[in-house]
Amino acid sequence: MEERSKNVSTDDIDLIALLVSIIRFLKSYRLILLGVTLAGVLAGFFTYLTIPKYYTSKAILQPSILTKQEFFQIVDNWADLKRTNNYAELAQRFNCDPSLFKKIGSITTQEIPKTNLQAKGFIVSASILDTTVIPTLQKAILSGFENNEYIKEQLADQRNHLKQLIEKINIETQKLENLKLANLDSSLRSNTTSRSFILDISRINSEIVTLLEKKVKYETDLKFANAVQVLQNFSKPEKPDQPKLRSLMILGFICGAFIGFSIAAYKQFMKKYSHYF
Repeated sequence: MEERSKNVSTDDIDLIALLVSIIRFLKSYRLILLGVTLAGVLAGFFTYLTIPKYYTSKAILQPSILTKQEFFQIVDNWADLKRTNNYAELAQRFNCDPSLFKKIGSITTQEIPKTNLQAKGFIVSASILDTTVIPTLQKAILSGFENNEYIKEQLADQRNHLKQLIEKINIETQKLENLKLANLDSSLRSNTTSRSFILDISRINSEIVTLLEKKVKYETDLKFANAVQVLQNFSKPEKPDQPKLRSLMILGFICGAFIGFSIAAYKQFMKKYSHYF
């Protein structure tokens, strides 16, 4: 029992001695530790001031022809061209100046969260250096979809089909108008207005209204017959997303503390064991 008590007491003494040694070490090299740590924090701050700052702008696009996989594939292909700095190819697809891509960090896309049941389309995010390029970027991205050969063919077929339907409706509407005028002329000549005549005119008017409603729908479809519809324009962020000042200063603090401790430890080692060298 006595022996066990002595062991515990010895452990306590060793722990106290260790704490005393740590405190002495920190007091002896506090200037180095504080100075280098502060230098690390300041380095993080000045790094934030000097390195380029990226803003994230987001838009919601809804493809009218493409499937989800095709939409993602096209955007991923743009990202690959951007990573390889193939600005000439991108400029040709986007119908814009190649210098635009020097101000863009990345372009990514994702589905709208399924929790939002009313939302449609996809979120397209662009990391940019200059927020003034946002209108140009949006126009370029829309051109990028429109200039896709597969989409061009599909849109051409869709637009031609809608134009043919509108033309047919115009012809049928004109026929009904002519028929209505003929019935009116016949009624005026006979100087009679029968119940069947009124029903015929009402039926013709109803058919004309139905055709005109279809025409309005087809004209609207033709107007918006694009590769993608912009449900929400690219936003204009006020603050940069990268780099983050707090993260850089924390990183600077950690690096500064580590370097400061390393310097202090080296000095302590040389002070204690320099006579061996």
